[in-house]
Amino acid sequence: MRKFLSAALAVCMLLSVVLLTSCGETPESLINGAVLNMAQLESMEANVDMEVKMNMMGVDVSVPIDMHLAMADLKSEKPVAAIDAEMSMMGDTVTMNMYMDGSEWAYLTVAGVSYKANLADAIAAFPMDTSSATDVLKELPADLLADAEIVKNEDGSKSVALLITADKFSEVYGADVMEGLTATAGDSVTMKDVTVVITVKDGYIVEYDMAFDMDMTVEGKDVAASMDMKIHYLNAGQAVTVNPPAGYQDFPELDV
Repeated sequence: MRKFLSAALAVCMLLSVVLLTSCGETPESLINGAVLNMAQLESMEANVDMEVKMNMMGVDVSVPIDMHLAMADLKSEKPVAAIDAEMSMMGDTVTMNMYMDGSEWAYLTVAGVSYKANLADAIAAFPMDTSSATDVLKELPADLLADAEIVKNEDGSKSVALLITADKFSEVYGADVMEGLTATAGDSVTMKDVTVVITVKDGYIVEYDMAFDMDMTVEGKDVAASMDMKIHYLNAGQAVTVNPPAGYQDFPELDV
C-alpha cells in the first residue's frame, strides 16, 4: 500500500509540474523563445508561397510567386544559399535560380539563361532572395502580444494570430521587411493592417503567415491589391545541404 501511495503521489507531482509549466506559457514566451531558437540555427530550409492579387482596368490579376530556399553555414563568414523560384502573371511563367557562395557574386539562371552578377545588384534587381524567410524572425514586443491567445492545433503545433497596424508593423519588423514584401507589387505602395499568424512546434517556428491589403500605383494608375505570404520552415534543426548549379564558376558576368 505504501508503494502504491508513493507511486500515486509521484504521478500527481509530475502532473502538477506539467500543468504549471503549460499554464506558464504565454504568446510572448512561445513566439520569442522559438525566434531565439531559430536564430541559433546553422542552416535553414523553407518554402515561401506568395500571391499578389489586384484589379487593373476591370481585370482581376493574380501573381503567384513560389520559392524554395536552402541556406547553410549561417554562422560562418561565408554563408551559402540557393533559391529556386517561379513567378506567373497573365499566362506567362518565369523561373529563376540563384546561388550565393558567400562571395561578392550571385550566380543566376533566369528563363534558361545563366550568368553571374554582383551580389548586391542581383538582390536589388530580383526581390526573390532569402530575406523573406529570415528577416521576419524577430522577437515581438510584449504590448503586441498582450491580448493574443495560443491556439493548439491537431498536429501538436501552437499558433498565435495578430492584427498589426502598418505603423506598428514598420516599427517592429523594420522598413526593409515592408519594402521587401511590397517590392514586386508596384511603383508606390501603401500598406494597410497586417494579419500575422505564427505557428510553433517543438520549440521552432514551422509556419509564418502574413496577409494585408494595399493601395499602389502601377504605370500611373491607382490600384487596390492584396498580398498573402506563407513561409513553411522545413525540418528545423537538421543540417541543410546547398548544392551549387553545375558549371556556375563559368557563368558569364552580366550587369543587372
